[in-house]
Amino acid sequence: MNTIKTIQKERLLNLNYINLVFSLSFFLLFSNHILAQSSSEPSWVTQGQKKITGYYVGFGSASTIGRSEKEFKQIADESAFLEISNQISVNIYGASKSVLYEDENTFINRTEFESQSSSIAELEGLELEDKYNNGKRYFVMWKLSKRKHEKNIEKYSKLAEDYYKSASSSILNAVTELGYLVKGYESILRAHGKVITVSSIDGNVVLNTYFPSRLEQIISKINTQATNTLQSGKKGGALPAPLVFQARYNELISQTLVGLPVKFYTSEGEMRFNAATMTNSKGECETMVTNIISELPLQKITAQIDLSSFKINSTENVFLDRKLNEISSLRSETYAIRVTALTAERIAVKILPQEGIPSGEENFINEKFIAELKKLTDYTVIERALMEDVLKENEFNAEECSTEECQVQIGKILAVRKMIYVLLWKYGKEYNGTVKLVNIESGENEHSESVFYSGSVTNLVREGVPQWIRSFYSRLNSAKITLTSGNPTVNIFSNGSDWGRLPIFDKEVDQGDYSLNFSSPGYESLTRNYRVSLGQQINQQINLRPKTRSRALLRSLLFPGLGQYYSADKDHGGRKVAGLIYATSAVICIAGSGYLWNEFATANNDYEDAKNNYLQATLLADINNGRLDMEKKHQISKDAQSTAFSITGITLGLWLWSTLDATFFFPNDYTTFSVTPNINTNGQETFANITISKKF
Repeated sequence: MNTIKTIQKERLLNLNYINLVFSLSFFLLFSNHILAQSSSEPSWVTQGQKKITGYYVGFGSASTIGRSEKEFKQIADESAFLEISNQISVNIYGASKSVLYEDENTFINRTEFESQSSSIAELEGLELEDKYNNGKRYFVMWKLSKRKHEKNIEKYSKLAEDYYKSASSSILNAVTELGYLVKGYESILRAHGKVITVSSIDGNVVLNTYFPSRLEQIISKINTQATNTLQSGKKGGALPAPLVFQARYNELISQTLVGLPVKFYTSEGEMRFNAATMTNSKGECETMVTNIISELPLQKITAQIDLSSFKINSTENVFLDRKLNEISSLRSETYAIRVTALTAERIAVKILPQEGIPSGEENFINEKFIAELKKLTDYTVIERALMEDVLKENEFNAEECSTEECQVQIGKILAVRKMIYVLLWKYGKEYNGTVKLVNIESGENEHSESVFYSGSVTNLVREGVPQWIRSFYSRLNSAKITLTSGNPTVNIFSNGSDWGRLPIFDKEVDQGDYSLNFSSPGYESLTRNYRVSLGQQINQQINLRPKTRSRALLRSLLFPGLGQYYSADKDHGGRKVAGLIYATSAVICIAGSGYLWNEFATANNDYEDAKNNYLQATLLADINNGRLDMEKKHQISKDAQSTAFSITGITLGLWLWSTLDATFFFPNDYTTFSVTPNINTNGQETFANITISKKF
């Protein structure tokens, strides 16, 4: 018994020894693995820091699990860049904050915010110091030379000052100034928050805030207008008309903006079009939607000024691009597109011969009608042969079909929603008929039109049928224009014809180009050009700009009479007459001044020649004659100069008086007084009078 217990104890003891040895071996193996792994990691990874003299150093890391190599490297790099940029920001503020407080206390918050937000925007001269990947996490270390960075800051500070000077000298050209302002703003951001001040007539200017503020100021004075803002299209197809964007700069004088970059982008839906455009000599640009991809019933495209295209560096700069987009979005236009998923309406066409149509001729006309309908419209048309086969299988005789019920029955057999029927008569060489579109589901006649053609059947299918289809389709899909205005009594003329007064609602117009002129007493006239396509819906608000004294003054400063002509309307016709008088007088005075100054130049040359002859004379007789001739020509020169000065003075006086007249006699109320000239005769004498009436 004791022997058995002794054996059991020995076995347990041996088993414990084995377990202990196995555990120690596993522990040593795992420890060696950990130590080996830790010993292979660079010290900058384990310690999370490393100092390099003369450099900003940034560390970054990212988990590799569930990420592509590109993704985890980008995350780690951005983390390192951010650490470097934070060091740069601290360094900048230590050197520049006192300048902020001393020069422009009111700009502290904004400058600090923009510096912090943009510190990572541009880091030139970055160098990859080291990287490490342990399989689970990726580590990276970047460095940036402080000396190189300081040189970059100085370079971009100088650039910012140069762009400020260029922008200040381009205030008469808004597009050019915008370009310099954007480049200056970009240079400021690349200087990483360094406060840059320049001297001007008004004192010190802090460029860190000047560039964005001036950009906002210019954009706020740009008036944008959109044409064709509401259209209908089909999935897979193009829009019928282009999206037109127009921009004008309004400060003292309205200015057409030429060469202004504009971008179109889809805000809802998906479409294919040219996104980047530029305004032409009329201040307009356009893009054409060539393919509607999305099935959304309502899709939108936005157009706005593309300030980012002015940048020095075209690569993405998150902060700068966001700020420029915020500024330019103040003047954006939206275009709405109604979309149907149907690529085309499926219809059938049937010629129903009536009196006088020879046997077989209707089939020939039917074939040509189908071919032209496919060519000129968006309809999907069933071929005549297929249509005849379907009707034959259903034992239906279409030739004897004359009632509307019968015609609807044909459409149901052919499984179409709509049918076009052509009822045709022939008397001699004249074809008369009716083309009608029947809704098979409701049985209603949606549209009908009488047609006529005189000639042979060959000429009918060559000329008459295409003409019938164009007329029928254009009236069926007529464009509609709706125009409203917040201004009173706005008259509208289209291509010289009177359309009456605004508002007008759903006015049906044919396809084509329209030039609409809007006018109202006391407001500046406005002309807009529209390119109208079939089925297009135009809905616009027309806002006229009121006439002002200051604009009349500026126009008369440019040339006498322009201010008076500007302030004239049908109730103030005298202003137009005054403008014509001032303008005509100015032309005469300017021409006279030019002529008289030319006469003076000729007389002065003659005097100089006589003077030289007098000085070169040696004989007493020649000296006396030369002196007399010189004195005579000197007097002629003085008289010519005096006359030229007089006419020039009259010209300047006329110019000044025209300006004063345009300002002080500017109509105070365009709706109060009416001036009507009359010519009366009593059979013996004729006389004119002017009637002035006051409206209450």
